[in-house]
Amino acid sequence: MGRVLVAGISIIFVVGVIVGIVVIVNRGNDNTSHQSNGGLSTGMKAVETLCDPMDYKETPHAFGIKKTHLTPNVVVARDGSGQFETITEAISTYSKNNEGRFIIYVKVGQYHEKVTIPETTINIFIYGYAWS
Repeated sequence: MGRVLVAGISIIFVVGVIVGIVVIVNRGNDNTSHQSNGGLSTGMKAVETLCDPMDYKETPHAFGIKKTHLTPNVVVARDGSGQFETITEAISTYSKNNEGRFIIYVKVGQYHEKVTIPETTINIFIYGYAWS
């Protein structure tokens, strides 16, 4: 229950940050069309720029992190190009003897599954990037 709560709050926080950045970007850009009240831009250009898909190998440069910190232990790809096709399969490979963070990179795709992370699976990090 605690992990679900933390995950939910984290998602809300990330969405809030992205919306805040979009508002700042749009207000500072004179080339966008604004509503008559000087509000938000109706264009999606800022959102597309912020949500531009990246390959996991490029991720460290985008966030100013050394590459060695985000080397995934496993890769999930719905199209079969990864080691696993579902997130649940990737989580099941977690070893209790694992030292350090267990990193799962999820490639672009539609994943319709209920993901349950067992309490014994600690220090797991799942990340991926959205649409193109």
